[in-house]
Amino acid sequence: MSFDLSNLYNDRITAFAERDDELHGIAAGATAYLIKPFRPRQLRELAATEPSATHIPGTRNKS
Repeated sequence: MSFDLSNLYNDRITAFAERDDELHGIAAGATAYLIKPFRPRQLRELAATEPSATHIPGTRNKS
């Protein structure tokens, strides 16, 4: 069984704060790169821009 994960977001929260670290993270597939310490508002704004996954193919939704 394989899944298409190309539509998933890959957000990184890290203590690696150098510009090269951020560039490597983005090159590795990160869709966002937050450096610790970050403001909670930054994380909320990031989450608000990314649609919520309501169903992942091959799984059952728990109600």
